[in-house]
Order: sequence, then C-alpha cells, then structure tokens
Amino acid sequence: MASYRQIHTCIWKDAWFLDLTANHKLLWIYLFSNERANLTGLYDLHKRIIAFETGLSLKAIASGLAAFAQASKAFYEDGWVWIPNLAKYNAGSLNSDKIRRHIAGALSKIADTPLKARCIDHYNSIVSEEYRIDTLSIPYTTGYQEQEQEQEQEQEQEQEQEQEPAFPDFLSTWQSMFPSKPQPKPTNATLREKLTTRLKKSEFQDNWRLALTRASKSTFCKERGWFTAQWFLKNDENWRKCADGNYDDEGADKKTGANDLWKLHG
Repeated sequence: MASYRQIHTCIWKDAWFLDLTANHKLLWIYLFSNERANLTGLYDLHKRIIAFETGLSLKAIASGLAAFAQASKAFYEDGWVWIPNLAKYNAGSLNSDKIRRHIAGALSKIADTPLKARCIDHYNSIVSEEYRIDTLSIPYTTGYQEQEQEQEQEQEQEQEQEQEPAFPDFLSTWQSMFPSKPQPKPTNATLREKLTTRLKKSEFQDNWRLALTRASKSTFCKERGWFTAQWFLKNDENWRKCADGNYDDEGADKKTGANDLWKLHG
C-alpha cells in the first residue's frame, strides 16, 4: 500500500468526530495514518507504540479506543486494531480484482481470529458478489513468512546462478595445476558447498587462483597426500597458507613470489 493515507476534508464536519476530545481526534487520525495501517484496516499495534509515536498517555489511548469501539469506528483486541472503513476512504473502488488481491494477500499474513473474521465479513458485505473473498482462498502464513520465503528463494536462486560457473572453473584450474592429485568429481556436492562458502568473501574471490598457482610450484604441496581440493577449501586458513608462501620450496624467490604471484596486501 502507498506510504500515505487520505484525510477527507469532510471529517471536520462529521458530527461524531467533532464531539471527540483533542486527544481522541489525534488518536483517530493516527490509527489510519500510521505506517502499519493497510487496506484491510486490520493490523497489529501495541498501545505503548501508540503512546510513543503520539505522545498520548496509555489512559487517554484506552479511553479513546473504548469510545471508538462503542461507536463501531475502530476495534482493538489483543494488540490488533481494525478500522472497518479504512479501505473505503483509501482504496478508491473496492470492486476491483486488484484491490481484492491486495486485501486477500494482506489477510493471508494474519492469524485467524474473531477480529479477522469480522473484517472479512465486513469487506464481503460492502462489495459486489464477484469481488468477495472466500476465506478458504487466504490460508494463514505466520507474520510475513510467505514474503520472507519468496525473498529467500530469490536470493538462493541468485546465489546459485552466481556460483554455478565457479565450481567448474575451480575443477578445471585444479586439474591443470595438479594433474597427479586426486581429481574431485563435478557431482561432489560437499566440495561445491565449501567453494560457495569461501566465495562469500571477496578476498577469496580475488585470490584463490593465485593461491593455487603458488601451491603448484611447491614440491611440498604436490608430494603430500593431505594436500587436496578438500583441504584447500576446508577453511579460510588453509588457502591463505598457500597464498602466504608457507609451503614454498627452500631457496625459492620469496620476493618474486610475494609480489608477482600473490598481491594480497596491495
């Protein structure tokens, strides 16, 4: 929903509104204009948050909510607010598929309660039959679970797309530099996962090839059975040891190795 709410000018001539105290007028305007309000008119809001954002006392808030409920303008139950006419004054035409989908989607994120049932019944009573909401079509998902799951799936897909070319690249690089070493299989899910973990750090992204290049020049690494692709990717320490020249042959040109093959520090 848009980040703004409409305040109709006719409110200042409404007899019910004019009879409210100044505190209750502030509370009423706040209930349909705060950032949690949505087209359903049903949303969670703790009284302490109302107090913090309006400056009203808890006593003034309680008396105001009681007055609104008595007038059937707004209802507050177990930390949830429902304003029956919020959609009426903010959605334009309620008889539209777009509005129906929006309201049904918002309601699907709210637990089934008597207040939610009243909200649905009220909405269905003010729209044409073809735009009514079937309660079976809006299964409840806890909080914003549905939205979070969609975002997580999108992120996972993006990561898979980004990392997919990296594993074959690593395998081919390993094979070319260490042809006599055990060659990991393309179906090795564990190794793929380790590579994905290492690639989350830009330091590894930029320098893993250089680390392998230096290790390929080391007799120690090439002859030792423990030096495998699994060992190289196991953690952030192992590949750094290769990068830092810890396994360089005795008498190797450390200066050339550090400056030309490994430029980790600039």
